[in-house]
Amino acid sequence: MKNLIAGILILLAVVSMTNAQEKELFIVYNYTSPNKLEQKTFEVSSNKHACISILKSGIKEGQVVKAKIRNGMEIDVPVPSKTNPDVSVYKNYKEQYLISQDKVADKYFYTKEPLNQMQWQLTGHTKKLLKYNCQEATTTFRGRDYVAYFTAELPFKAAPFKFYGLPGVVLQIKTSDEQINIEAVTLKVQVSGNTIKNPFENKKTLDWEAFTSIYKKKVKAQNNSVKSHLASEHRAGRQMGMDVDKAVLSSEMLAEDRLEIIVKGNDWGYIKKQNN
Repeated sequence: MKNLIAGILILLAVVSMTNAQEKELFIVYNYTSPNKLEQKTFEVSSNKHACISILKSGIKEGQVVKAKIRNGMEIDVPVPSKTNPDVSVYKNYKEQYLISQDKVADKYFYTKEPLNQMQWQLTGHTKKLLKYNCQEATTTFRGRDYVAYFTAELPFKAAPFKFYGLPGVVLQIKTSDEQINIEAVTLKVQVSGNTIKNPFENKKTLDWEAFTSIYKKKVKAQNNSVKSHLASEHRAGRQMGMDVDKAVLSSEMLAEDRLEIIVKGNDWGYIKKQNN
């Protein structure tokens, strides 16, 4: 009898320990864009307390890649010997904030924002992704219109980057201008003894307005530098009897496929519309 009671107590202790262990969702998304220079992935870990989203770059050191600019021009962009570290977004569900990391003029900045910034609308459309039934929802966020597909069949809330506010796990997000598509390719639920920690806990943070001010100054300086270089080539070309498209010299040259548009005219969706 004593052995039976002892066995039951041990079993109850094991069950209690198992239930006390934190379950964690881990998702890998492919991040694709017709204009980006390399294949990227988002790696997202989420539990009931927090979520961290890491953007992994596929560029290799020493590689030279082609970058498209306005009017169909291409330039060779050498990859520096030290590539950027992975970019992360940390979300704290309890305190309802997020912190994101961005590099501006070779310096890292950390932006702290409210977590729930997006107003989603359900469309009634559905589809299946990774065997899960998903609902479609739309939102507009910082200059882009997004379509998301999320599932409520998992006991988590999770999404890549800064996306938040849907009652489930987002398995795909794409832009209406077809410039960006983020789609889950693998998903697993695992028991983890580790908590998701804030990697920016000791970093000085800015609000969004302060960050955008810094970013716009950086873009302006870079564009001025590129235009100055092209103007020099234009003068040299004229001396050699070559004609250079003057419209190129007045255009914004450095476009990006950012998920949030900070400088109008600096994103690929805008440039695509202008060239059509």
